[in-house]
Amino acid sequence: ISGVKVINIVKAFRPLWFFVVVFAVIGAISPDTLYGKLFFVRFILIALAVSVLTQTTTQTDFQKSIITFLKPLKILHIPIEDIAFVIALTLYFIPRITEEWQKLVIARKSRGIIMRELSFNNRIKVMFLNLEKLIINSVKIAESTAISADSRCYGLGKFTPRNEENFTKNDCGILVLFLIFCNFLVLLEFLH
Repeated sequence: ISGVKVINIVKAFRPLWFFVVVFAVIGAISPDTLYGKLFFVRFILIALAVSVLTQTTTQTDFQKSIITFLKPLKILHIPIEDIAFVIALTLYFIPRITEEWQKLVIARKSRGIIMRELSFNNRIKVMFLNLEKLIINSVKIAESTAISADSRCYGLGKFTPRNEENFTKNDCGILVLFLIFCNFLVLLEFLH
């Protein structure tokens, strides 16, 4: 339905395989097996939804949808544009940090450092050095993003999207289906 290739979804799940295995084991050995299995299924569905969302929605569309969703909070004078901007920036930084980590791993391998051959203490030292470099690189990326937002005069005026989106009947139907699904999950939770 979304047009995302299955191979891209599998690649998005690659970092989560450890958690998938852990939750599957927990679900299998849980005294209440139905609850454990539902927990595992819920984790898979959330990960799948996030994967499809990030692969099919642009940052601008995502920010506009958050603003639309949070519009009722404007009555309380809550800065919804800033909240949407922070959430969109968070989603922007996740792949950047992953790319930086992969660059560090490639650099480590090119220097001939093979983690399996190191002692436990040396592995910890290498990991902390990589983590330190990752934090420094992330701060540099954040600084360049801040300079970019500042040069575009972010925060000096009202947020003006390029085009206004209207709430349609399809949106209402999807929202109702989503609320029914959430109520079903809550009902299952209370039955246990």
